[in-house]
Amino acid sequence: PTAPVPPLRRQLTAVGSTWFKDDQGRRVLLRGINVSGDCKLPMPRKRASISVNAGSDGDAETFSPPAVPDHPAAPNPSLPPDQDTFYDYQNVTFVGRPFPLDEADVHLSRLRSWGYTTFRLLFTWEAVEHAGPGIYDEEYLDYLVAITRKCHQHGISVFLDSHQDTWSRFTGGDGAPGWTLEKVGFDLTKLGESGAAYLSRPEDFVTMAWNANNMRAGAGTMWTLFFAGNDFAPQTKIDGEPAQEWLQRHYCNMLSKVAEAVKDEPNVLGFDILNEPSVGWVGMQDATDISPNVYLIGWRCDVWSSILLGAGFTRIVDFFSSFMVFRGHRTLNPNNICAWKGGNEHCVWRKNGVWNMSSDGTPKLLQKDYFAKNPSTGRPIDFQEDYAEAFWHRCTEAIRRHMDDAIIFTEPVLDMTDPSKSERPNLTAEQVGKRGFVWAKHCYDGITLLTCSFHRWLSLNPITNAIVIGRHWIQKSLGSSMAFFKEETVNMGGGSPVLIGECGIPFRLRRNQDFTDLDPATCALNNTMRAVEIGMVSCTLWNYTAGNTNRYGDDWNGEDLSIFSEDQHTDKTDLNSGGRALATAIRPYALATAGEPTAMDFFPYKQDKRFLFSFTADNALGTNETVMFLPRYHYPFGVIVTQTAGKGTWSIDWKKQALTYRHDHRSGSDGGEHSLVITKAPRDSLLRNSQTTQSSEDNFEENL
Repeated sequence: PTAPVPPLRRQLTAVGSTWFKDDQGRRVLLRGINVSGDCKLPMPRKRASISVNAGSDGDAETFSPPAVPDHPAAPNPSLPPDQDTFYDYQNVTFVGRPFPLDEADVHLSRLRSWGYTTFRLLFTWEAVEHAGPGIYDEEYLDYLVAITRKCHQHGISVFLDSHQDTWSRFTGGDGAPGWTLEKVGFDLTKLGESGAAYLSRPEDFVTMAWNANNMRAGAGTMWTLFFAGNDFAPQTKIDGEPAQEWLQRHYCNMLSKVAEAVKDEPNVLGFDILNEPSVGWVGMQDATDISPNVYLIGWRCDVWSSILLGAGFTRIVDFFSSFMVFRGHRTLNPNNICAWKGGNEHCVWRKNGVWNMSSDGTPKLLQKDYFAKNPSTGRPIDFQEDYAEAFWHRCTEAIRRHMDDAIIFTEPVLDMTDPSKSERPNLTAEQVGKRGFVWAKHCYDGITLLTCSFHRWLSLNPITNAIVIGRHWIQKSLGSSMAFFKEETVNMGGGSPVLIGECGIPFRLRRNQDFTDLDPATCALNNTMRAVEIGMVSCTLWNYTAGNTNRYGDDWNGEDLSIFSEDQHTDKTDLNSGGRALATAIRPYALATAGEPTAMDFFPYKQDKRFLFSFTADNALGTNETVMFLPRYHYPFGVIVTQTAGKGTWSIDWKKQALTYRHDHRSGSDGGEHSLVITKAPRDSLLRNSQTTQSSEDNFEENL
């Protein structure tokens, strides 16, 4: 089976409304997935042969995360740097990420049959420009175009996500090429050993600790330079150009190069211009204050400690073996390794007057509030207004130089001192452009994600971080958060659609380490997807990784959030084989509505697989057809359709798993309210719906 085809680029707009709209004016809800988690790393995949337990220094833990690949996610401690392929960034390739072209058809067929028809297709700056500044990997760009064309053949639209986590592979994440760090003076081979970055090596692995790298010297320095180097590091130049200008210029040129490559692909909707960008240290009120660092996993550092670690000094820091589990203190950089080439006199922050050496040979912090205000004006920092929005416009101009109709997906900047901080972007109609901007926020159940355990009765509110108790209140909290995201877009050219760029759950839960019982994961995913339905927003689930295994997860930093795994793929003739939590991952939804959706809810745990959908019809549109995805996975013997409000007719194409509802134009001048209840037909019934007359296309057997 396939699925209803989503709009192509020239058929979709994101302008002046909180809804996507197609070329007939229908409200569109995009349902899709991130492809894929291992796009963060180059090929080939080489895996470690050891088992790893969470925690370090002898701490007992009951949770075993996936084993960590020794290449290319982290250095190989048994090899000297000049023999370790991890550091040979110039000669890597990302061709084959997310999967080889000759394997694409089976993966795309599987995802489309599950109703995932919009991809957030990952690529990284490193994938495009790893060999050096201005040297682009043409083979990879050709591969990227070929993958988007394969998607088009399968009726799948994509938007390209320029992905990163904590700046780069060399600072514990992914994204930027190694030469960006070298250009500002870092020695790549010393970043991990000095403590300037936490690299997820098997010997000291802690689940989800990678995100704390945004506060370490490597990523913290790079983000500060990238967004605000003109203000905070005016003495730092690259090839005679201010560091901020040099870095952003090369980044935008890279985006422009990718846009030029895919400009003629009709199913490429646009670009997510940068995944989860960080503020770095900008806005930190006191460099010696640990309290703003609210990420309580792994080794917790304040800004001053991070600077000192990179500069070659030993520091004793707080250690959390897992989320909020304090295990005392740990010593970092006991061997006084300096991450700066030529010694700490080349440290960016020493050169810019943040610190210096005292006469007694000890480091001295000169301005502990250096990052609190603009150093030249003394004005308090508004990061979005001062730095983020200018960056968005620069990226948009670079992309639309070749794709003037590209939709721009943008995300709030991650502030580690306040991860749930609300933002209200200010964009004029001219800046939004003819196709528009999309507010592409991410929304995870924080407790489930960070603790790798699911609690049916306990969660965190994504907006306030307040604890929420009770299943009803959890659903209400998550749903209202999605609706709140829409309110944040009121100043984006009169309103913009919300697409949750990432949401999902870890499948390696503490009570399911052998993967024999996926019920907790299935329930956790249902909570997330019901929130998306309640909030009436589009989403791309995180994620589908073709090479996922139970042992190695998504092959990056111990994460395991893929809804597919090769280890569950036991029947090669069955597209559903290998799927995880499919009972809640596969869901009916309204793709295109001839009016305004008012309610949508799916109940996978009810025996009849009930799906409710209501909308207010709009008779001013050029069509009265509303198109829904109805998965045969849940409705193997057809459906019973009951209309509880409004008048209309419907037909079902089971090859496309699509129900088309045509509302009665005469039901009111404004179209009126229409409501449908769709349930599973019994096994021995060929009844497709409650209408007394059925067209030939409604015949279930004929359409199988």
